[in-house]
Amino acid sequence: MGTRHLICIFWRGKWVLAQYGQFDGYPEYQGVRIFRFLSVARNIERLKAGLENHVYEPSEEELDAIYAEIDAWNESNQTQAFVPGHEGTDALYPSLSRKTSAKILGIIARAAPGEAGGDSSGLGDEDDDDDDNDINHGPESSTGAPAGGKKKIPLRLELDFANNGLYCEWVYVIDLDSEVLEVFGGSEAKHAHHRFKDIGGEDASVPAFISAFPFSDIFLMTDGDDFVGRVAKALKEQRHARGETDDDDDDWDETQEAAPSGDMDVDEQHEGQTVEAAGHQDANMA
Repeated sequence: MGTRHLICIFWRGKWVLAQYGQFDGYPEYQGVRIFRFLSVARNIERLKAGLENHVYEPSEEELDAIYAEIDAWNESNQTQAFVPGHEGTDALYPSLSRKTSAKILGIIARAAPGEAGGDSSGLGDEDDDDDDNDINHGPESSTGAPAGGKKKIPLRLELDFANNGLYCEWVYVIDLDSEVLEVFGGSEAKHAHHRFKDIGGEDASVPAFISAFPFSDIFLMTDGDDFVGRVAKALKEQRHARGETDDDDDDWDETQEAAPSGDMDVDEQHEGQTVEAAGHQDANMA
């Protein structure tokens, strides 16, 4: 369903990712995907390597060229899109697609060279080769060959969406400096120590903080249900502290009950798990 959200990464004292997503922003969907990714320690190191060397924020001129390429792809493929233009984005530049959401973590991590001299085995499923062909777009080296053997991944920082109190329903912040995952839902007024205090004007709304989960705690959680349950508990405690009744929790409680339990029961917490487990194994949820 259309539940707009942001997936952000804060690293080395600055924002390096603010991925806008339009679908399934609830904790039991995108939140569980993020949880599964972070539950494998090696994924986090590969994510850092990908962010350091394999992504870039395109200029307006570069974006114009990207969109022209997408338009040409759509025209040549005679795309009949529910929302015109998005098929080309998904096929050529999924890192810029509103449908990618938490899968962006795997896209970035897979861009980093594999262990043992660049071996990328174990980092994705049987579709990895095709995915790599799709995602490696961006500036080339001065020799004309892709830098590091791959073209860089274009990213857009959509941080201003955090100020949209009406449509920004969920926000997930991966703080690689503090090694913590923060979950936000709804909106609130700014205050001095808020994570998003420097985003937008003084009177702009910001996402309302719900809970924070150190990576060390995520490693010990049993599965996605455990993660979702902790978010729900923190949200309910906050609502009760504000004097709200249990009836105010109904919308999200109903969504939890309707979530596909089979997908959420998959436990990816072992060292050999693939980077994109959170993205590819639950395609039916997108």
